[in-house]
Amino acid sequence: MPVMGIRRFAVLAVLVALVPRVAAAEPERSFTSLTYATHVAGMRVMVTEADVQMDARGYRVDIATRTAGAYGVLFRGETRTVAQGLWAGTLVTPQRYAVAGAWRGAPRRTLMDYDMGQPNVRQLEPPNELEREPVPVLLQRETIDTISAAAQLARRVSLTGRCDGQARTFDGRRLFEIEARTGGMEILAADEAPVSGPVLRCDFEGRLLAGFALAGDREAAARPHKGVAWFARLGPDAPLLPVRLRFEMRWLGNATMTLTGARVDGPPLVRVRADAEAGPLRR
Repeated sequence: MPVMGIRRFAVLAVLVALVPRVAAAEPERSFTSLTYATHVAGMRVMVTEADVQMDARGYRVDIATRTAGAYGVLFRGETRTVAQGLWAGTLVTPQRYAVAGAWRGAPRRTLMDYDMGQPNVRQLEPPNELEREPVPVLLQRETIDTISAAAQLARRVSLTGRCDGQARTFDGRRLFEIEARTGGMEILAADEAPVSGPVLRCDFEGRLLAGFALAGDREAAARPHKGVAWFARLGPDAPLLPVRLRFEMRWLGNATMTLTGARVDGPPLVRVRADAEAGPLRR
């Protein structure tokens, strides 16, 4: 399902480097809201909104994604994902992961909580046995959800200034290995992102390890899926934010996700032109 592919890479990139600046004496809470539009071959296919809350103790992330434009008329879908957890040094301890949405009118739900490093799946709709091979319980142990993996990577970035890291994630149906690597500094043109000039590049790669679809090309599903994110500051005191992302969609090919709005603890940092005004992205 295309929505799932987008969320895996977008969530990782949206959260990197959003860890708040924590004072030694007094914890500080960070509130961040971001909006993105996803285009394929110049056509808008999806809109994503992310609300992030982080402080010295933990994090809560709420991400909503829906199909848009002509693609949304043909393939109607929307998903809301909420995850929360606590910090454990540079690692994370997930507490709760919930997904609710619908694809082509069919409801899809996931609810998981965690007990001593073991994810407990409380709800799956539709039942997993109708779609995928089960992920063995031993492989599920000490995995984290995708959003918590992003928060953990963000914690590392805040300390090192680099993207490098990896994690194994379980979403209730599938087990992935996700790796991020620092790609160095690059230059984006003014029509490619809300800012121009030097930006930090991060490369991502995700590989499905277990939970393969009962119907489909297993070999193709096992191939790594890659993505790239570019980060920049939208103001002198603003955190690094992902301003542009590129990744693979299973059925549509290469997609580009661009920041269209951002708010960090106050007034908007940027308000990009509406999609109707901006026109198709240049390739």
